[in-house]
Amino acid sequence: MITNYELNIVRPECNHNFTSVFCYVYFNNNIKDALPYLNANLGGFKYILDPPSVTFKVHGKLITVHQSQISINALKDKEEAEKVASWMVREINEAWENRKEIVPSTKSSETVSIPQILALLPKTNCKKCSDQTCMVFAVKLRDGIKGPENCPELPAEKQDRLKKLLSTVQYDI
Repeated sequence: MITNYELNIVRPECNHNFTSVFCYVYFNNNIKDALPYLNANLGGFKYILDPPSVTFKVHGKLITVHQSQISINALKDKEEAEKVASWMVREINEAWENRKEIVPSTKSSETVSIPQILALLPKTNCKKCSDQTCMVFAVKLRDGIKGPENCPELPAEKQDRLKKLLSTVQYDI
């Protein structure tokens, strides 16, 4: 399905202090027909019908596959971007090759609510996580942008409970 692709790695313009990079993977093929198979195969976090896309939470990263590109956030560097992009292209190709054995799905997985996450946070708004409030931090936790370990005020026991609450399938990239 995807034979050639091009990477564009960027640092977010909104905050030049970010240490992570974003990666966009561009390809010429329109893979919209493969998205329901990929979603069924990997258990997408969010599936959007129009325009079609599926988002996955993988190791604290959000990977969104559109019909002609892939967007990946929270990457350390170019090497990690290449590794994750290569893995996702392989997964897309394998899902398409095995589509006869896969029941396609356009369903999103259930999300954890912000109140569920906030119940486990200290709610001190200490800003040690670099967010203005625990509410903002909770949204970033839910969306896979940050992990429980990013809250210095959170005891280990609550970190473990949050990790379990937020856990998704962890893929080998």
